[in-house]
Amino acid sequence: MRSLAIARFRLLTGVRSSDWIFGVAAFTAAVAAAVGGEIAERSSLFPLEGGRSMARAADALLVAYFLHVLILWVAADVLANVTNTWGEWVDRPDLLDTVPISRGSRFRGETAGILATLVVIHLATLPLLVFVGILSPMGTPAIVALEGLVAVVMLFSSAAAAWKMRASRDAWARSRTLRALGVAGLLMLGVIFLTTRPAAFRDAAGAFLNEPAPRTWAAVAASVDNPLLLFVSLFACLGGALLFFYLQSTRPETRP
Repeated sequence: MRSLAIARFRLLTGVRSSDWIFGVAAFTAAVAAAVGGEIAERSSLFPLEGGRSMARAADALLVAYFLHVLILWVAADVLANVTNTWGEWVDRPDLLDTVPISRGSRFRGETAGILATLVVIHLATLPLLVFVGILSPMGTPAIVALEGLVAVVMLFSSAAAAWKMRASRDAWARSRTLRALGVAGLLMLGVIFLTTRPAAFRDAAGAFLNEPAPRTWAAVAASVDNPLLLFVSLFACLGGALLFFYLQSTRPETRP
């Protein structure tokens, strides 16, 4: 119950202190939706440009989700930066540090609270993102895949932010989440290298980024030798990262 109380506190304070994040997320999604609407209208007026318009709509979908994921990551990192009224980092975030609760329960509560804040931000912009997806030629599978990516990023960044909150207040500790992201990226590249045909995957991924379409995405999927092993390995990396954050946050020496 104390973990739940901490999660509710982090959610309420996170929503109240991140209004500018809501604004940025909504603005970028609205711009992407406006671009998608303009592309759809132009393709109806000029049918001969249909292929080019569909490619631009797919580009708008990928850019919209890329910016959205980036905003969610930044939001989690910002929520972990606890400062005082003058913007200076403080030794102890708030009175919750005086609550008699185990480090594990505190970590779970803070992770859940930050995750809930990110979910609220995501839900606030989800209709606009889905609108962009509907206008693109990628279809429902692409939207589902992108939503899965968003869910993984929110979970990973929330746990990383909770780990950062348990750190000391020096400059090296402030880059914890960025360093964790770099290590996760290297692990993902290693998994992709071991479960795909690297040359074929590189060429197919490049073609997909250059021209997002179901055809180029099918080529990316075809370059994967063992899809099950790929997904299991990626989720194993995610589970290992969450376990690392938990163990590091519950060490008695991480914070007095």
